[in-house]
Amino acid sequence: MSEKIVLSDGQHGLDLVASITKQMRDHQEAIAQLSKDRKQIVIALRAQYGTSDSIERITFKQIAEAMGTTDQSVYKILFPPAKKKPVTTE
Repeated sequence: MSEKIVLSDGQHGLDLVASITKQMRDHQEAIAQLSKDRKQIVIALRAQYGTSDSIERITFKQIAEAMGTTDQSVYKILFPPAKKKPVTTE
């Protein structure tokens, strides 16, 4: 929506912002679920095909290529960086 927005009245604007916010929330929830599903699949791939004695070995690199990303991203999915505690100065 890069063009100028013209509202018919204030209520119209409130209705629009409420609708857009709901759509954003719905999409965020869907993305969060997709993220969880993807992590579970990566975990299953590594558990079933990630060991050296697996007949059909699948590497982090292969998973990353299938995702269209780097193997570093796969590591971050499996091992997210720890949240840093805020530094307090007293």
